[in-house]
Amino acid sequence: MLKLYYTSKKGKDELQSRPDLSLGGFKSATAVPNGSVNNLFSDISLYSVVRGQNEFIALIIKNEGSVALPNLKLWFNFPANCQREVEVAAVELSVDGSMEGVESPYNQPYHATFHKANGEENKVELGDLDADEELGLWFKGIVDKEAIKERYSDEKLYEDGNPKEEDEDIEIIFEWGGEEDDDDES
Repeated sequence: MLKLYYTSKKGKDELQSRPDLSLGGFKSATAVPNGSVNNLFSDISLYSVVRGQNEFIALIIKNEGSVALPNLKLWFNFPANCQREVEVAAVELSVDGSMEGVESPYNQPYHATFHKANGEENKVELGDLDADEELGLWFKGIVDKEAIKERYSDEKLYEDGNPKEEDEDIEIIFEWGGEEDDDDES
């Protein structure tokens, strides 16, 4: 079974009471709740739109099963008119079980190469994950200014009125050995 954990700079398996501070370091004792993967990033603010500011969060994925998961892959399913793109970077953990840390959710890690992974046809290969093995994952949230302009254009507001604010359900799909894990979809 795959399980996602927030990260903590305090030390391995420390509680992480603030998911917004999951900025690398060690695997915390706090698992990402089912259905919360969609809420990895804060709401898009006007400041973020104007500045085009990207946001970053670090998680650690752990194979808590008793068998290896060969050919682990990941991809995102985005809803129509999504206002944020998400990219992913897989990073190996160091000998002490840590990954690179950053000081704020707006700092990009130096040692991470991000991939779009938009749709199954663009899935990212993460490799094999042995039983009890962990892997670091960086997620990059990118504000899509064009989608926001479209949604809030004068013409669109005239036709449809003010758009209803709603959470964007961006699904994160994991697959290995040709089978999907529906428990880890969000």
